[in-house]
Amino acid sequence: MRENGQTPRKLPLPRRSTPQKGQNFSFEISAAEVETAKENEPGFIADYDADGHLVGVEVLWVSKRARSAALDKVA
Repeated sequence: MRENGQTPRKLPLPRRSTPQKGQNFSFEISAAEVETAKENEPGFIADYDADGHLVGVEVLWVSKRARSAALDKVA
């Protein structure tokens, strides 16, 4: 309980996929419907809802971007 007497609101955790070698990694921030997707940098795609809010991120070819030891920690 907070000092103001209110109980903290529990928010659902964002969903994410676990990368496998050679696959993509996606991180869903919101359950809102994706209206547009923009590749901000090669292999990094951001998904936006109809209001322009970020709702998800996808990283293509994770295994080529991270060392295998780092991937082992995530998986």
